[in-house]
Amino acid sequence: MPNSVREQIELNLKTVLESVVTPTYGQTIRKVYRYGQPFTDLNTIPAAQILPENEDKEPRPHPLYSCVANYTIALVVESQSETIAAAVNQILADVEKALMIDVTRGGLATETLIRGNSVFENGPAEPIGDCRLRIAVKYRHQHGDPFTASP
Repeated sequence: MPNSVREQIELNLKTVLESVVTPTYGQTIRKVYRYGQPFTDLNTIPAAQILPENEDKEPRPHPLYSCVANYTIALVVESQSETIAAAVNQILADVEKALMIDVTRGGLATETLIRGNSVFENGPAEPIGDCRLRIAVKYRHQHGDPFTASP
């Protein structure tokens, strides 16, 4: 059975995050996890995890469903040589840049929006930073066919 458009979008997000490597970017994401795959190995940091959230669907324009799939991308970085704040800011900028190269997610979506980000304090002695990037991916599919993207 083919993958749904939403699954294809999530696979595209994983591929994009895996493309964040130096020297093109300031950091290299060493491992990308999907929902249900917890961070289990500190040797994979910097790492990203794609966390799907709610999806809104509206049956317009007929016969299409207009959908907005929301995601949080959890990012974990480590730094021994620079401040954690600098490492967190770098990974946030790297991921945003990578996501905006193709806002159509390979032709599956009509738009990708950066909704915002959050940074979590781990304490001054911790060399690990944790942040979240919230995105929304707008796409359409035919009524009754969530497997085929429609322009």
